[in-house]
Amino acid sequence: PYRAILEPNLRHAGLLRIDHVLGFARQFWVPKGASGAQGAYVTFPLEGLMSAATGEAQAAKCVLIGEDLGTVPDGLRQHLLAANILSYKVLWFERDGQTLKDARSWPYLAVACLSSHDLPTLKARLAEDEADRVALLAALKDYDVDVNGNMERDAYRLLATSGAALVLVQVDDLSGETEPINVPGTDRERPNWRRRLSVGLEDLAKTPEARAILSAMKGRGFRSGA
Repeated sequence: PYRAILEPNLRHAGLLRIDHVLGFARQFWVPKGASGAQGAYVTFPLEGLMSAATGEAQAAKCVLIGEDLGTVPDGLRQHLLAANILSYKVLWFERDGQTLKDARSWPYLAVACLSSHDLPTLKARLAEDEADRVALLAALKDYDVDVNGNMERDAYRLLATSGAALVLVQVDDLSGETEPINVPGTDRERPNWRRRLSVGLEDLAKTPEARAILSAMKGRGFRSGA
């Protein structure tokens, strides 16, 4: 059954992101009508699911990304690494205490990003999360960057220094959005997945945010005298 789901999705793709790849190992189930406290983890056939996914991906010549965020089961990341499935690295989550880890030390078999569809946009995070802003400023000082400059640009410049095979740019950051596209756990409280970009597609690369971010990515991070 899993192959029947994968094959049509891989047929025309060069890259496929598996949302919540933790579900390959286990899922948290709550009986209908019960509370979360009455739920339990249900173990899944990790080896079989990994074999099905990688087999179909190889046949389709498609790269797989596994979103390994959250409460990750022991050993899952080792399985992803052995199967050449790219891990997911979000800058704000890669820390030693309150300090951001050096992105240059991130593993190659990974995708680097600043956010996802379930997280605040970059503009909102920098405006509203003082701890993350302070952590970013501290990381930028290690590159002798003028911390009074364009922090959105410099956050992407920092991300571009990562050792990851792929670096993602959030389209919401290109258009300077402040409202998230999705807030997990809500379905009636707000219009999840219905918020449009504030600029049209033809103008997306022309915004001040896009020009700064794309310039940073084109330069692939920091150069001497950043």
